[in-house]
Order: sequence, then C-alpha cells, then structure tokens
Amino acid sequence: SLWKGCYNHFRFFVKNSCTCAEVDIELCRKFRSYLLSAHQFRDPKRPLAYGTIYNYYLKFRSLLHNAYRDHVIDENLALQVEHMAHKTTRREFLTPSELRTLSRTPCDIGVLKRASLFSCETGLRLSDIAALEWENIVPNIEGTGYNMRIRTVKTDEEGLLPLSDTALQLCGPRSTGTVFKGFTRSMTDRPLKRWLEDTGITKRITFHSFRHTYAVLQLASGTSIYTVSKMLMHKSIRSTEIYLDLLEETKLETVGHISIHIDPEICDE
Repeated sequence: SLWKGCYNHFRFFVKNSCTCAEVDIELCRKFRSYLLSAHQFRDPKRPLAYGTIYNYYLKFRSLLHNAYRDHVIDENLALQVEHMAHKTTRREFLTPSELRTLSRTPCDIGVLKRASLFSCETGLRLSDIAALEWENIVPNIEGTGYNMRIRTVKTDEEGLLPLSDTALQLCGPRSTGTVFKGFTRSMTDRPLKRWLEDTGITKRITFHSFRHTYAVLQLASGTSIYTVSKMLMHKSIRSTEIYLDLLEETKLETVGHISIHIDPEICDE
C-alpha cells in the first residue's frame, strides 16, 4: 500500500532511527529531496515513478497533519513544507491494429513475447506475471475453462480471475513452478525496445503499457467498467475511470474483443 511504501522509504531515509522531537521542517524538506531521487527497493537500478513519489509525499504530509492534530508534534509542518507539483503521466496503449502487428512480429526472446501478450490479454502487471505459478491456474468451478488465483505483489489484493483461451495458450504446456520460466524484469528494458523497434511502432511503449492496452480495448469493446475494474484488481473504480477519459481523448472506435495472433512455436517452450 502507499502508506507502507511511504513508511519504508522514511525508515530507510532516517536509518531506522527517528523520534518525534527530531521531526522538524528541515528533516521534512530533506525527506522530500530524498523521495525525488529515490529508487525502488526491489530493483535499485530503477528510480521511483514520479506518480509514486507524489503519492508518497501526500501520505507523508497527511501524517504530519495528523501528528499535529493529535498533539504528537508541536507545529503543523504539513502547512510549512513545500508542495509537490502534480504531473499527469501519459498512459500509452496499443490500438487493435498495433497489437496485431506486435503479435505477428518475431521476438528474439520467446518468453518475453508470451509474457507481453499475456499482459495485453489479462491486464496483469509485470510483477504478477513474473510471480505467476502453475498452481495458481485452476479449473473453473463450472468445469469449463480456467481461472487464476492472484495475490498482487503491488497491493497484496486477492482475486480469482478468469483466463481466456488465448491467455491460457500463451502460458504454454502445463508444468510446475513458474509459468513464464526465465522471464526477468531486465527483458523489459532493451530487449523489449528492440522488439518494438522491429514492429515500427513509434509510441513510447513500456511493459506497463500492455496493462493499459488491456483496459482501453476492453472498455472500447463494450466490457463493463465494473468488470474491467475487477480484472485489474483496482481497489476503487475511480482508478479505472481514467481509462474512460483516455478512451474519449483518443476517440478510439468500438472494436471487437482483444485479438492476438499466436505463433504455435512460441507456446511450445
């Protein structure tokens, strides 16, 4: 959660030692500066996204306000610390034709292609795809098709999500352990860029853009926003509504359900 993330970074910043008496305007300003240059704990080479920094800082200022309200600190430092500008992040996604192009373009790393198309088909985050195991893929209670038992890495939310036939095909032959064996975060940097360059797609597409692709194309095809919200495992439907705005902004016409061309060879690894 955001509270936990903010707490972990503050604890790291103060080296696990800070009393209420030590919390002053100077410390708050230094923590703000720290956040702006902080990196992810799980991947120290990757800086925190600005949106994450902004939300952590909001939580920190809220904590300062509550501490003053509850007489834990003597000054309302929340009113004294500088604000952080809110920046709207452009959410890029693939159009139906671009997704078909991507699915037809060969990729040097088969598991990267399968994981990427799986994200487009399910909306799962990179971290959840990397952690997905075969024991998480279970038969539907009705006896037709399969579901995924998911506990998200980012939000620790639990859910039982249906798997389409295409998504199941992208998983490859049933085995044990990790579904996308050999898939690593490093593949989503330069290897992903090379694959996208081969497609001729010029948008700034990241792996997370595949999650956006799923959301926008599902909404464009007429899927209920409540269903999409559940599939994305959003805590609030307000988080899903941003895709309605994006859909309106791009004027994407209603399309059929997500269509992906699958090369049988890449699913037989």
